[in-house]
This record gives sequence, structure tokens and C-alpha cells, in this order.
Amino acid sequence: MGLSVDIDIGGSRLDEIEDEDVVPVEEVEEVEEVKEVEVLEGEKEPEPTTKPPAAAKKDRRVWVKRLMVGAVVVVLIIVGLIAFIYFRTEVSDVNVSLESDPKSDRLNVTVLVGSTGTASIAGEADLEITYDDDVIHTSKISINDDGTGKATIPYNSFIEGNGNYYVTVEYEGVESPPAEYSVDYIVEEIEIGVWDDYSKEYKLDARVVEEGGQLKGELNLTVFMDTDAPRAAEITVDEIKNTDDNSYLAQEELPQLVTEGFYQEGFSYSQSGNYSISVTLKNSLVKSTSNYYTVTDTWSGFLNIRPEANMDVEHQSDDLLTYTVELDASLSWNDGDITTYYWDFGDGETYTETADDFPDGAFDGITTHTYSTLGTTTGANLPQGSYLTTLNVKGDVIDSNTEELETGGLTVQVDAP
Repeated sequence: MGLSVDIDIGGSRLDEIEDEDVVPVEEVEEVEEVKEVEVLEGEKEPEPTTKPPAAAKKDRRVWVKRLMVGAVVVVLIIVGLIAFIYFRTEVSDVNVSLESDPKSDRLNVTVLVGSTGTASIAGEADLEITYDDDVIHTSKISINDDGTGKATIPYNSFIEGNGNYYVTVEYEGVESPPAEYSVDYIVEEIEIGVWDDYSKEYKLDARVVEEGGQLKGELNLTVFMDTDAPRAAEITVDEIKNTDDNSYLAQEELPQLVTEGFYQEGFSYSQSGNYSISVTLKNSLVKSTSNYYTVTDTWSGFLNIRPEANMDVEHQSDDLLTYTVELDASLSWNDGDITTYYWDFGDGETYTETADDFPDGAFDGITTHTYSTLGTTTGANLPQGSYLTTLNVKGDVIDSNTEELETGGLTVQVDAP
């Protein structure tokens, strides 16, 4: 069967299509159904690659905003880094200097903190003092905005004794080099006595003085120290006691400030005997727990009063070439007994009288001697017939310092009539 279809394509007309070129309706429907299946079961058809103008414009605005936000963030980061680098403050170094005033009781400490940046570095630093490798003092020191700090530390809060002390300051993890402070003015040892330039020994000296008409012994007490220039040292004579009768020459005297390497004071006593002496020195600039806060020394021994020699000269007779005098030493004094009289007549002759040996017949401290009117004491530059006569008397007590009998002496000039 033939089918005639008119198709107008672009104004052209196809008058006639052959039968074999025409697809039956049933087949067309089947094809359409297949196509529908393929569309349902297949992938989505790709969207057109070219977006509408409105959508593209919107996308451009979004990207511009994102770029602007990113640029602002980058700028802020850069500005922050610059500000951090410029304004950032770090401690670079710490230095300490010390100053000591001999009239002060404190050590002056100055701290200088170096830093990078311009911000304030005010705060508190840790101060530490070491002595013999031990930490003996810790405290805080305020650091000002300009990096400086000052503190005064009482000596008696850290000084233990003589030696070198090292002060360090730590601030924000940075420690200063140690600053050295040397101490040599603490008295660590004292000794009682009288200085002997040769033997370097300490002795006690007693001599006769006259007080109110009564002869007494005078004790010259000298306390020597192991430093020449002590500071803030006070010495106290605790007691000078006669242990025979428990009487005191001195007891708990007021402290005396000492600024030299020795201390001297005189005491008088009226009788020989056994005495004890106690002296205490206080170092006010050391810690109260120091071994040298107080330093003591004691002495005990026998103190004697030296005999006093006394002699009267009386002419007995004379002639052209000689003259005779009586030398009376019986008025010599001792708080005990006098055991020996010894005369040096100055003309080369001597005479000794003891309780066991008295050549002139009596132990009475009196003797006579005949001088030449033509001579004189050699080297004395005296007139002819004049002589220097010396009397020495010894008591009955041995001097504990010299291990000899106490001696008193007197020299008089004997002239021809």
C-alpha cells in the first residue's frame, strides 16, 4: 500500500516518499518506548557548559568578596608580625654593682637590666648571696620601667664571717654574673694580754701605783684582735675576779666600741692573788647565728703587786779621800715579805742581803758603804766623788709571767759631802 505525505522543509515540498522509506507506526512507537527507557535508565544528560549571564555575574561577585577577605587577613597578619617584632621586649642581660660605705650597716646593690624592644620590663627579680658555695641569703628586688633596680641589704642578714661573698640577680630566666664583696673587718678571735714585738706572745703586766696613799697593783688589760680595722665591734669586760676571795675588780662593764685592732683599759687591785679575766666581743654586723656573733677569751693566773724600793742615804763619816754613808732600804714595801735587798753602789761594788745570808750581821735592809772622793760612776758624767747607787728588792711571790721573783728598783745619786 502506498502512502503519500506532504512535508514542507524550508519552503520545499516533498511530494512523495517511497513505501520502503516509511517506518510503520507500530515500529515508531516501539522506538520511542526504547528511547524513554534509555533516558530513565541512563545517566543524566550533561548540563549546558555555558551558564546564564545572571548566574555567572553572581559567581564573580562571590569570588571578589573572597579575595578581598583573604587580602585583609594577609594584611592583618603582616601588621601583627611587624608590631610583634617591633614592640616585643625580652631581657638580654642583667648586671649587678655593689657599693659599701664603711660608716653604714648595709650593702648597696644596683641592678641594670638590658632588653630588646620598647615595652616596659618592670617586675621583681630574685637576688641571691652565696658564701663558701652555700646560699646564705635570698630576697626580691624591684625592677623599674627603665630596667634599673636598687636595694640595700643589712650586713647582719647575710655576713657569716670574713671572706668573699657573691651576689647574683636573676630576672626572667637571665642571671647576672656574680658581683664579689670582700669582708675582712669581722673579729673572729681575741686574746688578752700585752703585745710582745719579739716573741708575739701575750702577757699581763702589773706595776705599782699609788692611789690614795695606798700602794696598789695596776693591771694593764690589753685585748688584741685578729683584724686591724674592726667595724661595729663592741667589747665588754665581763669580769676581773679574785678567785681567792671571790671579789671583783670589774663586772659587766658597759660595752665599748672598738675601731682598731686592740683595746686597752687599766684596773688597779690592792692585793696579790689568783685572778680570772673574761672578755666578750660582739660583732654587730654578722648574722646572729654566726659563729662570730660573739667572741670570747679568758685568762687566769696569779697577779702580784710589785715591791716598791725605797732608800734613804745618810752620811756617817768622811775624810780627805773617802766618805761613808748608811743606805737604809727598810722602808721598801711589799704586800707580802721582802726576801732580797740588792745594792749596786755605782763604784764597781755590790751587796746582797737575804733572810738566809746577811754579811753585815742583820737582815734589816740597812747597810753602809764607803766611797772614794776621787772617783765617780763610770760613764755617768757625774762630778768627782758622786755615784749612782741602785737598790733592787724582791718579794716572796714568783711572777707567773717571768717565773722570777717580783722586783722593784730605785736609783739615787750619792754625793760626797
